[in-house]
Amino acid sequence: MINKENQVLVDYELVESNESLENKLVKATKEMIIGTERKNLLYLLQWDTELKPELAKRRIFEILIGIKNYSNEISMSIFKKNISELSGTERDLLKAEFSGIIGINGYFPPPPPPPPKMENETKEE
Repeated sequence: MINKENQVLVDYELVESNESLENKLVKATKEMIIGTERKNLLYLLQWDTELKPELAKRRIFEILIGIKNYSNEISMSIFKKNISELSGTERDLLKAEFSGIIGINGYFPPPPPPPPKMENETKEE
C-alpha cells in the first residue's frame, strides 16, 4: 500500500518516502518464501488516489527491481550465474524455484471526513 506521502507498507513495515523499496522487498520476500513450500508470491499493489502518478510509477519500478534482485540471488545460488546469463532451460528451472507476480488492486479512496459536530438538540425548559 502506497499512501499519498509516498510511504509504502511492506509486510507490516513502513518504508519512508525517501527510502528505497528494493532491499525491504527482498527481505520481506525471503521471510515469506524461506522455510515454506511456497514457490510463487503475489505482490498486490494499492495506492492512495492522491498519490502523484510519477511517484506510483517509481515505486512500481522499485518493486520490479526488488523481485529481480531476489530472483538473481536464487539464480546465483543454484546456477552461479546472473539471471541475464541463464539459458532458456535454466530460466524455466528458476521459475520452478520462484515466481514473483505483481497484481494491481488499484487505488484506495481517501478516508471519509469526520462526522459533523452535533449541537445538543434537546433544550431544557
